[in-house]
Amino acid sequence: MTIHPEQFRLSRIQLINWGTVDGYLDITVPREGFLVTGASGSGKSTIIDAVAAVLVPPERLNFNAAGQAGGSGAAGRGSGRTLVSYIRGAWRRDEDPESGGITSTFLRPGATWSAVALTYHRGTEDKPEAVTLTAFYYLKSGETSRTGVRRLYGVHDEDVGLDPEVLHPLMSTGINIRQVKATWPAPSRFTETHRVFADRFRPKLGITSPEALLLLHRTQSAKQLDNLDQLFRDYMLTEPETFTLAKDAVAQFTELRTAYERVQDVKARIEVLDALPPLATRRDSAVDEADRARAMLEALPLVRDRLHRQSLVEQIRELDASLAAAGDVLARAREDEDHAVAGLRAAEAALQGAGGERLQVLEMEVRLAEEKLEKVQRAADALASAVTAIGGVTPTDAESFTVVTGQALDVVESYQQDRERVEARRNEAVLRAGKASEELRGIAEELASLAKRTSNIGYRHVQVRESLCRDLGLRPRELPFAGELIDVVDDHRDWEPVAQRLLGGFATTLLVPESQVGRVSAWVNAHHTGVRLVYRSVPEQVSVPQRPVHADALSLKLSVVDSPFRDWVLAQLRSRHEYRCVESPEFFDRIRGSRGVTRSGLVHGGRDRDGSVRFEKDDRHRLDDRSRWSLGSTNHGKQELLAQRRATVQSQLDAADRERRDGGGGGGVPGGREACRRADPWHHLACRGHLPRHRASGDGQGGGDGLVAVPGAGCPHRGPRHSGAPGEGGRRRPQRRRQEGRCAG
Repeated sequence: MTIHPEQFRLSRIQLINWGTVDGYLDITVPREGFLVTGASGSGKSTIIDAVAAVLVPPERLNFNAAGQAGGSGAAGRGSGRTLVSYIRGAWRRDEDPESGGITSTFLRPGATWSAVALTYHRGTEDKPEAVTLTAFYYLKSGETSRTGVRRLYGVHDEDVGLDPEVLHPLMSTGINIRQVKATWPAPSRFTETHRVFADRFRPKLGITSPEALLLLHRTQSAKQLDNLDQLFRDYMLTEPETFTLAKDAVAQFTELRTAYERVQDVKARIEVLDALPPLATRRDSAVDEADRARAMLEALPLVRDRLHRQSLVEQIRELDASLAAAGDVLARAREDEDHAVAGLRAAEAALQGAGGERLQVLEMEVRLAEEKLEKVQRAADALASAVTAIGGVTPTDAESFTVVTGQALDVVESYQQDRERVEARRNEAVLRAGKASEELRGIAEELASLAKRTSNIGYRHVQVRESLCRDLGLRPRELPFAGELIDVVDDHRDWEPVAQRLLGGFATTLLVPESQVGRVSAWVNAHHTGVRLVYRSVPEQVSVPQRPVHADALSLKLSVVDSPFRDWVLAQLRSRHEYRCVESPEFFDRIRGSRGVTRSGLVHGGRDRDGSVRFEKDDRHRLDDRSRWSLGSTNHGKQELLAQRRATVQSQLDAADRERRDGGGGGGVPGGREACRRADPWHHLACRGHLPRHRASGDGQGGGDGLVAVPGAGCPHRGPRHSGAPGEGGRRRPQRRRQEGRCAG
């Protein structure tokens, strides 16, 4: 006779690869009852935990609870049992001598699967009714976390037997749900969620409340009960909410105490560090003062030498003027001496009488005076040209001659400085011309590159991609730059400068499919590209974040070109490169933790965990400098801008070339300087007016008195070298020269 035929009772337990059961195990459970007994570690808990794994929700499951509550020895064996350890077949736990941790040894370390089936019967022997609950588990190779377990639960209205040979093809590479359902078709029902599974089998087994399964789990875990209070409190009654509230209160108190201690620590730090800012200011001031003193000390010898040079130049100028004046005085004294000697000779000649020989002497003196006059005339003309060259006025007396000489020395002094300034301007023009030529070459290369493509990426990055694609047999469109796929929406062109600056670095990122990353990395590693190359591997499947809820989001002002990389670029724009676009910094307070940017390019970096906010504004280049823009699928605007820039740079180059050619002028000053230096003293230049008197006295018609007066009436500055008299040794005699109209005797 069947005991309580209206009641479902467990009649069969089937295990496959569960715990230390490596393979298939079928246990028949009599309706009258079943006692599981054996020594510690013989596998009693393995069978009980298999039943619990099917009936109890995973989050409430506590494997080998009885063993953990049974003292240190049992706890040592029972602790660490999890669903993963049962699927893997953990059979030994040892201490790792290197790390000191506990490691487990598994029967099934690779990809594996497990199955548990519980069969319940009711009714009479001639009219039995059966329900089978099945649970299938799968773990990938190397997976040890509970979240990595794949589950499938099934409810069958019959006694189902598990066949490892049938199940292995369905489970070896993962749970093939479709084939499992084909193996056990309806009315069998399967689900991956335990809650749905429990809602299906509880009505069939007559279990009205989920708490009944938890109570069964606690009862199976009961061990060494001392009294009924412990039974009800630990295994039948749920924990009151007050326990949770008490735990929360203790945790909150601990957090408050920790926060208080942190505040006290910060206050102590502030008190210690308060003295540092003034000290740092004093130190910075002292360092600046030391640097200033060091610079002055280094410059002192140069300043001293410059002042000394100026003083010496002034002294030389004064001495030159004094020397010129003394030379004039000396020359006049010598001429007075010569005049006196000439007068003496004339007197001696008068005493000796006048004759033909004396007439020849006078003719010789006249000829010498004419030669000297011609020489003086040439010197005077050279002086006049030199004075005109330096912008002066031709002198008419000794005093004005001295003034002009001083002015010439000043011009000579300033000439070197003027020449250095001219050379500096010329060198500067050469540098400007070189920079302009280099920029023209860069513009020409950029325009030539832009004409062959449609993007705004710099030609150096494009050249690297062309070489990469040529060597790997790829097409450039298979390795696009991110900027080639991003355009600014026409309705938001006013935000284009901001978008170009924010996304400038991302725009030059090379996008590489995952299948080509290895080849691209090998090529880049083996070549010197000459640029800063950033490339990203892009997976085939990318989840795109939801459309931003804020209408001022930067990603809403951009459009992404349709391509295999569109989802990845869109995901990057909505996550890593998302900003709120605001008119001015006053709106930053409204965006809270989000990142933001103003029309002028001021970036609000969002609030960090420590409460600080990072702000940044990059003004190294103008915001509207289109030559540095990289976004866009077309480059017509950039070509026009570069063409205009080429014309401007060409004009600058032409101007620099003209300035370089014209910068070497001013060569007339050295000639005037040398002429002034070689000019004769003033007393030699002042003799031009005396020759007519010589001619008037030497026409051959005068008497003896006139002949005697000629030396005194001639050039009063004539020196001994012009006289031919005994003053030069007394041996030279002037040669007789026949002249028409002159008397020889």
